[in-house]
Amino acid sequence: MRRTGILPQFALCALIAVAGCTTGPKSTTAPLPSEAAAAAAPAPEASAPAARPPAAAAAPRAAPASTARTIAAYKKQAAELIAAASRDLVAESLPQTPRSVALNITVDRDGNAVKVAVVRPNGQKEQKERKELERAALESVKRAEPLPAPSATLLAGRATVSYVETWLFRPDGRFQIRTLADEQKRKQRAASQPAGAKPAAVPPQHSAARGETAGR
Repeated sequence: MRRTGILPQFALCALIAVAGCTTGPKSTTAPLPSEAAAAAAPAPEASAPAARPPAAAAAPRAAPASTARTIAAYKKQAAELIAAASRDLVAESLPQTPRSVALNITVDRDGNAVKVAVVRPNGQKEQKERKELERAALESVKRAEPLPAPSATLLAGRATVSYVETWLFRPDGRFQIRTLADEQKRKQRAASQPAGAKPAAVPPQHSAARGETAGR
């Protein structure tokens, strides 16, 4: 009877020993020093994009050299340059009686329009519509600068050369420059005349009587 009591006790002790082994403290793996330092370091900030250097300013356009020896030839070269700079505003045709604006333009030896003044007949009022046409003519000159640099022959020792040019406007604001319009009329008349006929003379411009070769 005593032997049978010992066996249950021994089995109970074995069960307690096995349970103690399975419920022991869990083992943990410590991080490597390099991994710990990397985790503690702050994340690198995203680098800002490099600033672009400022764009270089465009060099001013050089004035084309004029070889004109007369004021009429120079006016044609200047009118062609002004019309090219405002090609979207140049009219292909004009009404029978277009509105006109005359400008007295003074150009220095470098082609700079140093003075541009509106020429108004005596007694003419400054109406709002006319002021808009004058502004359009003035802006077309400014848009084309520098104008052709006058030749030494045309300057004749002076510092500037002056001339009067006329802008002919349609009701929609488009215009022609009289010097070029007169040239076009000459070509049209010459083309319509029979071969061998003497070309008809074009009446002189109204501005020619204003002393437009003046300079200083």
